[in-house]
Amino acid sequence: MISNSEKQTATSLVIDYVQNKIIEGEWKKGMKIFTEPVLVKEIGVGRPAVREAISILCALGVLVKRQGDGTYIADKSSEPFFNKLVSVALFDEYDVIELLKLREILEPACIIMFTQNHNEEDFAKLEECLNIMRENQSPKSNEKFAEADSDFHLIIGSGTSNSIISKIMNIMRTMLGSYQDYSNKIIGPQTGVAEHEQILHAIKDGDGELAALLMKRHLERTEKDIALYLKEKNKDQGLDES
Repeated sequence: MISNSEKQTATSLVIDYVQNKIIEGEWKKGMKIFTEPVLVKEIGVGRPAVREAISILCALGVLVKRQGDGTYIADKSSEPFFNKLVSVALFDEYDVIELLKLREILEPACIIMFTQNHNEEDFAKLEECLNIMRENQSPKSNEKFAEADSDFHLIIGSGTSNSIISKIMNIMRTMLGSYQDYSNKIIGPQTGVAEHEQILHAIKDGDGELAALLMKRHLERTEKDIALYLKEKNKDQGLDES
């Protein structure tokens, strides 16, 4: 049985560090935080963990990145807001299947809303994502493929015209990024392209129910892929999930 302490990730350590700085009043609204190298040294984790934590906190609205300047505590952030949402970000790989099950509930509903509310610009963005996926089906360009895949889902979330859904989708994208990349590798890009093409065609035809069904099947396939990955990974590491 894996204990909670063993399950704590490097990313969660970074989030805890930032949270404590805010709660203790050391970092205030609008204040610039430490650079990534300084955070790596201060917390004793790798740079990828720092970057993932910052991405999560930006998605939560706690931090704001300013191009070429650094990362700041958001002016609109507050302690209650931070405390309510930061726990959502503390998923680790052993919770990822539960997060995927949430997507299977949320995203089919999102796609029905999107079909009803989207505009031509939203649809054009989905087509652009699909084109990027078509053009990046080689193993060397898997990162671009995975990013376009994730963007496809985010665009649907934002196209619902529901700001809360959009925020939740951003958080889930951040938490599932590395697993999405792996899923695309093992299932193969051609299957991913075909699934997204079917979804896009249903949206174009105005058939929200069919699009929702196709989305659910797509997400169920993703869950199955990642569950297999985690099972094999735990077996290799000699971990017991029971």
